Amino acid sequence: MDFFALKGWVEKLLKELGAGKARFVAEKSNPSYHPGRCAKLFVGDTEIGVLGQIHPLVAANYGVDAAFYCAELSFDALNTVKGALPVYKPLPRFPSVTRDIAVVCRADIPVGELMDCIMAHGGQYLKDCALFDVYMGTHIAAGMKSVAFSLTMRSDEQTLTVEHAEETVAKVLKALSDKYNAVMR
Repeated sequence: MDFFALKGWVEKLLKELGAGKARFVAEKSNPSYHPGRCAKLFVGDTEIGVLGQIHPLVAANYGVDAAFYCAELSFDALNTVKGALPVYKPLPRFPSVTRDIAVVCRADIPVGELMDCIMAHGGQYLKDCALFDVYMGTHIAAGMKSVAFSLTMRSDEQTLTVEHAEETVAKVLKALSDKYNAVMR
C-alpha cells in the first residue's frame, strides 16, 4: 500500500459513482496525516475528503509501528457530486492501442498536473492516461523523479495504425517537455 494505490482506489470509487474528475490538493496542516503525504480531495469546487499517510506519531499512539494510509470521505459530499444513473454504452467497434512512456521531471511537479497535460495535449485518439510508476533513486538525478504512464488510444471510426500511436505519443512528449522540461527516460 502506498499513497498512489489509495489515490487510485478513491478515483475508481468516484468513477463508479459517476462523479466528475477528482482533483487532489496537497494538505500540509492536518496533524493526523504525514505532511507532504496528504491531499484534500475535490470534485469541482466541492471538497469530498482527505487521504494520505497517517502521521507516524499518531500511528504510534495506537501502537502501530508501520506506515499506513487512510481516506476520509464525506458521504453527504459524495452524494452531491455523484452522476446520474449509468446509461448503457456499447463496446467500441475498434480496438484500443496502448503505449507506455516514462519521463524524468522535477520531483516537485505533481503527477496530477502531468496527467492533465497529457490528456490536454494528446489529441483526438488519446482516451486514457494511467500512472503506473514513480521512481526516485539510482540513475535519477537528485531533485528529479521518473514517472511512467500507460496511454490508451482508440478511434471510433477506424483501427489505429502505428503512425497514429506514434503521433499521439510525440504530441504528449512535446507538451511535457515544453511545459515541465520533462525528458523521456
